[in-house]
Amino acid sequence: MVHMVLLRDGSFEASAPFGSIPQQQQTVTSAIAEAAASSKPLVLHFHGGLVNRANGMAIANSLNPIYRDADGVPLFFVWQTGLVETIKANYQEALKGRLVKWAIKRLINRVKPRVIDSVGFRSTSISSNTEFSEAEIRAFEVELESDASLDIIAGNLQAAANKAFGEEVPENEELFRSVLQSQSSTELDQDYYIEASVILPIFFADTGDIVQPSEPASLQDTRGLIGTIGLKAKLIKAIVKTAIAVVKRFINNTDHGLHATIIEELSRRIHGDKIGSEIWSMMKKDSADAFEGEQGAGQFLLNALQASPVKPRVVLVGHSAGSIFVSNLLRNADGGSFDVVFLAPAVTYRYFYETLEAHSNKIANFRMFTMTDANEREDELINGKGFIYPSSLLYLISGILEKSENGNPDIDCPILGMERFFLPSYRYRPNDNDVLNSVREFLINKPNALVWSKTGPDAPAGLGSGSLDHGFFDNDPETRKSLQYIIKNGF
Repeated sequence: MVHMVLLRDGSFEASAPFGSIPQQQQTVTSAIAEAAASSKPLVLHFHGGLVNRANGMAIANSLNPIYRDADGVPLFFVWQTGLVETIKANYQEALKGRLVKWAIKRLINRVKPRVIDSVGFRSTSISSNTEFSEAEIRAFEVELESDASLDIIAGNLQAAANKAFGEEVPENEELFRSVLQSQSSTELDQDYYIEASVILPIFFADTGDIVQPSEPASLQDTRGLIGTIGLKAKLIKAIVKTAIAVVKRFINNTDHGLHATIIEELSRRIHGDKIGSEIWSMMKKDSADAFEGEQGAGQFLLNALQASPVKPRVVLVGHSAGSIFVSNLLRNADGGSFDVVFLAPAVTYRYFYETLEAHSNKIANFRMFTMTDANEREDELINGKGFIYPSSLLYLISGILEKSENGNPDIDCPILGMERFFLPSYRYRPNDNDVLNSVREFLINKPNALVWSKTGPDAPAGLGSGSLDHGFFDNDPETRKSLQYIIKNGF
């Protein structure tokens, strides 16, 4: 038997095969009752928040016998739709175009000699003098202006968009939708239609810079929509600003390596860092909403635990964004004691720090399985397509998906599952030092709290992991053995 429930916006959602809302509430109470009656641990599993329903169910069906064989009573929360697929698909569409590939090569050639050596390691000569001078910036602009490849790319992007629209200029807010609905052309490569649908709306929809007939003729083509000269100037400006931003990140040590940093900063300029940040924020809100009011599925769970005459041992397993769900559970639990296991946690250091400040007494034992920084950097966001983004989802979250309290990009945001921020040598954002040190102290003081993958065959029981993929921890044989040991024998 598999105990699993389906959540949307933090509430139970009636759907086959999960059943009605009352039936799913009964699933929760039945799992608690089974654990209490059998004196077995209740294992609450929260998969990553960026997993679609089918994969969430597959995770539950796959892990159920693993947890059962360890004498646990598992209850699985399938709590989101396929947002990670959305983020990956958007990045793949937006960053595969010829403009971006060309821009990345030009940026690497321009930035690399200034910030890193030939094998990709940080140079010891980076300082405030490493920044571009005004003359160097202008020289780069001239270099881009005279590049024939950019002329061709800008012209084809313009032609693709204009051919799709015909003589009618759409409203700005309709630009994205219009190009997406365009049909393939025999005169222009379909790739340019795809690229135009992603790139051009960002440049023009927010700024109102679609060329109208009243503009100078030099900025118009025969259809009067988007002028090549105006578009090319915007592309040059974005590329130069990207180069400057990348160098500054190397200077202040918030870079994520040359390739990843260029992708992050180019995305920030071309896409306004909107590709995934809104989706990521929505996912985090869904986790918090689960504990709001009577409709919240998480609050129902806590109430049911509180009402149980016999309190079973509770093991909370949070994978990736599931660690945010677990943190919210700890924040809202009315006392109690929980064993906590994080798998490649995507919760920020600050959010976990704030959780510990008021609720660390609710954590009886703690263990985190995650990758070493070297492996994290090599874990391609889309397997086999390192060009799109060369490192793991956690690096992407840290670099471009998290926002500060004022809504601005939180660049190089410390993420709990990243060894980069655990190392005492990380002092690149002084305002985070107290937060980082406090969380590090918690991790160091909890016995065997840290497992850095890949551990190797001689790892002690409960302390092994072989995953080299952010999304694979719950499917990794060595990590599963460790989970079984923890459930059956403790920490």
